Amino acid sequence: MYTVGEIAKMTDFSEHTLRYYDRLGLLPFVTKDQHGVRHFSESDLDLLATIRFMKDTGATTKEIKAVMTMIMGGDQTLKQRLDYYKNYREKMRAMVADLEANLEKIDWKIDYYQKAVAAGTEKIHDGEEGLYALYYRKEKTVE
Repeated sequence: MYTVGEIAKMTDFSEHTLRYYDRLGLLPFVTKDQHGVRHFSESDLDLLATIRFMKDTGATTKEIKAVMTMIMGGDQTLKQRLDYYKNYREKMRAMVADLEANLEKIDWKIDYYQKAVAAGTEKIHDGEEGLYALYYRKEKTVE
């Protein structure tokens, strides 16, 4: 069994964060002794890694709590968890597509300023379509 302090050293969660997550109900697997001291088992490390992965991918505390509740439900929630992660993957793919679209806009800006710096003026771009065309005309389709 590990204490909050030991788990904090073993993971990238602070003691404060672990206690906060427990108060929010994100750590239903944590046991407490008669003095209220939290204890973590070896298998809890994988659950903490799940929480870290979800935080790193933008999950809300509400989403994390829902997943932890499903996990604590045991094998009867396996299909529910599978469905959740399939949906989560699609959400991540949409986020990646949005990031790629934004990278295209950043690349446009870099190209714009490289040409302006080389010419010593932004006037080199007079008469060209600006970022508006890239941003709105490309993303908006007429139905």
